[in-house]
Amino acid sequence: MLKSYRNYIRENKSYVFDRSFRFIGMPVIGVFVYLIILVSTPIPTGESFSFWPHVLGDLIVAVAISILVWEGNLKINDRIGKHYDWYTQPRKRLLYQILFNTVYTVFVILGAILLYTKIMDYPLQKAMPFIRLTMLIGVIIFLLIDAIYIGSHFFRQWEKSRFESEELKRQNLQSQFDALKNQVNPHFLFNSLNTLATLISEDQKLAEEFVQRIASVYRYVLQNKDKELIELEEELNFIKAFLFLQSVRFGENLTVELKVPANFTRYYIAPLTLQMLVENAIKHNIISSEKPLEIHICVDDNNMLVVSNNLQKKKNSGTSTGIGLVNIQQRYDLLVKKNIEILNDDSHFTVKIPLIKEKPAHENTNY
Repeated sequence: MLKSYRNYIRENKSYVFDRSFRFIGMPVIGVFVYLIILVSTPIPTGESFSFWPHVLGDLIVAVAISILVWEGNLKINDRIGKHYDWYTQPRKRLLYQILFNTVYTVFVILGAILLYTKIMDYPLQKAMPFIRLTMLIGVIIFLLIDAIYIGSHFFRQWEKSRFESEELKRQNLQSQFDALKNQVNPHFLFNSLNTLATLISEDQKLAEEFVQRIASVYRYVLQNKDKELIELEEELNFIKAFLFLQSVRFGENLTVELKVPANFTRYYIAPLTLQMLVENAIKHNIISSEKPLEIHICVDDNNMLVVSNNLQKKKNSGTSTGIGLVNIQQRYDLLVKKNIEILNDDSHFTVKIPLIKEKPAHENTNY
């Protein structure tokens, strides 16, 4: 869905200023500007040369000027955009775009008219009223068009933002559904209740803690179901509760190493990301005394949260669809335009998740 939207934007770079506007609209505007100047310019008298008998030549020049101005301004705007984007430096982008567009427009119009008057051997002094009027009307009209172009850009960004917001909601709902489905599926309930029944007869204190951890797992899922991002510290506390339930079940056959420096706990992560990755590792790998499963969670030098496990796939675990990883990737793509990294070799399966230092401007705690 997101890909199709991006393809649409790529194929239709502007709703107004697309290819048809560049090759049809701009010549029409050139003719329109010329007609305004024509009716606004007094007819020269006397023996001096007049533009009036040369309407066709004037029209050709007007169309050429309009195309040169527009195409040149597009190139200028593209170059400015590489250094100043609308998101991080909107004021500088607007200032430089207006400044350079104006200077370039004046330069093209003035240069073209001076060249035309010289070719037509028309006295410059006689042509000055015409030149001043042409400069004034031409600059005003092209600045208005530039303003419409900027407005069109912001409209497209607003529509894209709205689309991505809806897509992010859908992805979060899918994530919530997957997490809840994993936690309330018959196998999870059966295994948890079976473990709890054993604990009640063997270790009542541990059984009580087991119940508390189950409650904290469900509470976390329900409390954070509408959030786009959450502090890593909260996600780690949740995953510890989840891993406690798994460790009681698997004992020493499952080992998890958590090495996350304290200075990263205030970074942000998409809720339930760790749970999905750990759940996948447990679901698709053999866990036994002969083949213990080892999961490592740490932060690398690129501020990526790394979740890695030794690879020992179950024969009857079913074919993994990869929906969980796709869901995580799409959520990060929508939130911060960053990719997750997946490394899969013969011995280990590793997923790297970008840690987010600050919440994006559009991110809200709740919808």
